[in-house]
Amino acid sequence: MTTMNETTPAPQLSSDLLKMLFSIEGQTFDMEKGTVVTNADSRVIYLSSDMIHSIYDTLKYEAGDAWSLILKNCGVVWGKRINRSLEKELQLEGRQQVGSLAVDSYLKLLESYFSSHGWGKLRIYMDDAESHGIVRVSLLNSLFAQTLKDKHEPVDFMIAGMLQSIFSDISSYDLRCIQVSYQYSGNNCSEFLISGPARIAALEQVQLHDLSIDDVLAQLRVTG
Repeated sequence: MTTMNETTPAPQLSSDLLKMLFSIEGQTFDMEKGTVVTNADSRVIYLSSDMIHSIYDTLKYEAGDAWSLILKNCGVVWGKRINRSLEKELQLEGRQQVGSLAVDSYLKLLESYFSSHGWGKLRIYMDDAESHGIVRVSLLNSLFAQTLKDKHEPVDFMIAGMLQSIFSDISSYDLRCIQVSYQYSGNNCSEFLISGPARIAALEQVQLHDLSIDDVLAQLRVTG
């Protein structure tokens, strides 16, 4: 991805193009086949609340505590598909490559994707990206958090896997993502941090529910 401090201006995405990519007009519904596809022939999948409950209950029953790892691995696979889909969409509509976009345009693209596909309202913070190698992501009205709010535990593991895969792919670095807080536990939204594998592994040993997002960020900044 083109960085913000380069002298040559990187391509920007117009609001009209974003609307074209993610509006209902950009999808084709085949009622006989029961499919929905985008203009780039990428299939769109709609998940009902009942289906998410069934997936959670089945995984919890069959895999026990490993349910979270299974969902995160599914998210990693899904994240790869998202980047491929966005690449195809851009080349079809705007004739641009994702990797050539300015950082702010790519973030708007990703945030629009999450909203239009019903995952929740995504907000990406790059304040610590250059100085500390940390990306912070918040997700309001998460599909999983809203649907499974009666579980009283973090449930956005698929989202974490998606974010991990997306940012690893676009940055060409091996990154990890960890959920550090979740909605309906006294927080307004679900929060995620993305950084290098060793740093996230060290963070996984900490009782994160006792810390605020600012405290977790402060600790991660000094973890080498």
